[in-house]
Amino acid sequence: MLRTTVAALAVVVASPALAETSAGEEDLREINEELADFNCGPVEAAEQETSYLFEMDDVACAAHQYDIKVRKVDDAHIIVSMTYDGPLEGDAAPTEDDIARIMTVLEELQCEMDPDDIEKEADGFELDDVYCTTGRYDIDLNASFEETNRRAEY
Repeated sequence: MLRTTVAALAVVVASPALAETSAGEEDLREINEELADFNCGPVEAAEQETSYLFEMDDVACAAHQYDIKVRKVDDAHIIVSMTYDGPLEGDAAPTEDDIARIMTVLEELQCEMDPDDIEKEADGFELDDVYCTTGRYDIDLNASFEETNRRAEY
């Protein structure tokens, strides 16, 4: 009996771990829908650790980043773990949703700009070379897309 147990243990220990793969397109779409409910993401890729568990590192959520695990349960994806990984580092690229919301804010302010001049920062956004009816400015928005500062450009 002892030999059988030792032999079985040796097989388990010597077996390679499941290779991590990337989440499929449908899983990734559903994961991004779940992340959006928490004002996170979107992510371009997720590691599929098992048939039902996915992991994403350094996911942007407002002004912070998290390592997130999502579990697939039936036809749903549910966040099961969010580990704080600190503030966003450097100038991350704004998401398409960020750009759309910023352009709406600027339209309300009677302003326009090139979306390539939007910089995502830890506490919101810096908008460079914004052209308004009253002149040219650099404008800061907080993470809630509210104007916090405006500097005239000459």
